[in-house]
Amino acid sequence: MKRILLVGGGGPTGPLIVNALIAEGHEVAVMNTGRHPVEYDAPVEVILADPNFLEPVQDAVKGRFFDTVVASYGRLRYVAQALTGHVEHLIGVTSTFYPNWIDPPATVRPTSESGVERDWGVTYLDEGSAVSPAVPLDPVGKFGQRVVETDTALQWAHQHGDFIGTVLRYPRVYGPRQPGATEWSIIRRLLDGRQRIIVPEGGFLLQSILYAENAARIVLAAVRDREASGGQVFNCADAEPITHRKWIRLITVTMVKDAEIVSAPAP
Repeated sequence: MKRILLVGGGGPTGPLIVNALIAEGHEVAVMNTGRHPVEYDAPVEVILADPNFLEPVQDAVKGRFFDTVVASYGRLRYVAQALTGHVEHLIGVTSTFYPNWIDPPATVRPTSESGVERDWGVTYLDEGSAVSPAVPLDPVGKFGQRVVETDTALQWAHQHGDFIGTVLRYPRVYGPRQPGATEWSIIRRLLDGRQRIIVPEGGFLLQSILYAENAARIVLAAVRDREASGGQVFNCADAEPITHRKWIRLITVTMVKDAEIVSAPAP
């Protein structure tokens, strides 16, 4: 039995992770602000603290130690800093706000100097290896810069022995309890009786997505096999990238509606 803390717990993956850990016999605690209470399969300790700020997390973990912490909510850099010395294995859930992964639209953008489009290619060897040197991630936007800085900080902490670190990078997560219904832009159009939906480039652009249950399974795999997951960075997604066109078609079939897909150039 492990003592495990989940930072978050109220989103699309939280209840799935907590309930699975309870079923496996672990002692589970959840840390969040308490604004979105959730009922789990069994009682768990609820630690009320705002993971978006350093001091509340530091105060909340004083005198505590956890075998594993899954940080899926709040500002991960602060959570990791506050938990240093209080956890053996930290699993940080972050995102992919940088070009060159799966989503083609993110791989071409204007440069700040000339405004000329630059092709970013398809390589993301950010961690480096014995045969390939490390290439710094090039984030998209200021928020992306913060994500990459946090990603780097967690890897640094692992390398310097602060804790065993695992980084899980998510694309867009969909499914029950998602904070913003990603299907709603299509559903609303169909409910309004729209018979045409405009898509970029025929709707054939691929996007990486991750169903909530699949995301939870990835987290649980990292918890169960620390030897395999420790010190690793995982780019996570469903096995099959999906096109905008297929995404729309799946929704129209489910709603028993029909709509013509109209192509427009991406610009």
